[in-house]
Amino acid sequence: MQLRERAIRRGGFTIMELLVVILIILILMGLLTAAIQKIWAKIDEVRTGTEIDQMTQSAEAFRTSLGRQPPGRIRLIEIPTAAVYYDPANVFDMFSVQYLQAIFPGIYICVGVPGPGNPSHTHNWDGSLDAAGVPTPVPGDQFVLEGDECLVYFLGGIPVIDANGVIGPSGFCTDKTNPTLPTPGRNRIWFFEFKSDRLILTSRRPNNRFAVFVDRWNMPYLYFQARYGSANNYACFASTPVVGAQNDCPTATGFPAVNFNPYYKTATSAGATSFYVFHRPDSFQIVSAGPDQNFGVGGQFDPSNPEVTLVNRFDRDNFTNFYSGPLAPR
Repeated sequence: MQLRERAIRRGGFTIMELLVVILIILILMGLLTAAIQKIWAKIDEVRTGTEIDQMTQSAEAFRTSLGRQPPGRIRLIEIPTAAVYYDPANVFDMFSVQYLQAIFPGIYICVGVPGPGNPSHTHNWDGSLDAAGVPTPVPGDQFVLEGDECLVYFLGGIPVIDANGVIGPSGFCTDKTNPTLPTPGRNRIWFFEFKSDRLILTSRRPNNRFAVFVDRWNMPYLYFQARYGSANNYACFASTPVVGAQNDCPTATGFPAVNFNPYYKTATSAGATSFYVFHRPDSFQIVSAGPDQNFGVGGQFDPSNPEVTLVNRFDRDNFTNFYSGPLAPR
């Protein structure tokens, strides 16, 4: 009888044994979860690099097709007025006009105050339509697009927003005398198909219709254009060509706000002026903030010595179109 009772008692688990088993299971689950998270993080990084490569190829196709790469900043005026017009004495205004005339041959752009002998133009740049589907450009409406907006706008085309707020760039009309005309799909041209669930509207202007494209970590891809014929290439529209002057994405980096500069390799000084050797000096840079969702400050990055040249820790996990993988992986 005693032997039978002893055998019965030995047939089950004690509370301590059960706790040990549960603890082991929890540890294994924690290790597995961490491993899965690392795998998904790596997948996001690979997808981001691939996406940047695809946008880079699309921007190159844009340049091959239209003769220019997408701009880093531009002013679009729908219908000029006596108060809002392209000023022939303004460098940025004239860059905008000349750029639009270059990629859309035959387009008419009014320069200066409209009036007799200088008729106004009408272009529905933001794609707004009334209930009947008729374009509704507004006199005096103007839009200064920044780099991240230009990337979406010029590769994707005129924005279309449906009743549910879903954004879908619709390309540009193939009639280059007025690329903003609403025409059937086969008469449209675009270079990159942006996923609508990752296009977001910012609050940079009232009733904004110009979207930015966010990466896997919900941060906008920044886009910087090299200026042709500029000694410093990326010091866009600066009265003094120095890093830190007005660049292509002054508001985009407001996630949070920071003065972000395009990346350069080396810098030399000549008197009061600094000259920079940028990465991709004759084309453009695309930058993702990476997993930490912070762009850092940009500036100098030497691939042979990233630990020293990247002075801001938030730059380390950034992804770009001039370097494979994060800039300085830990």
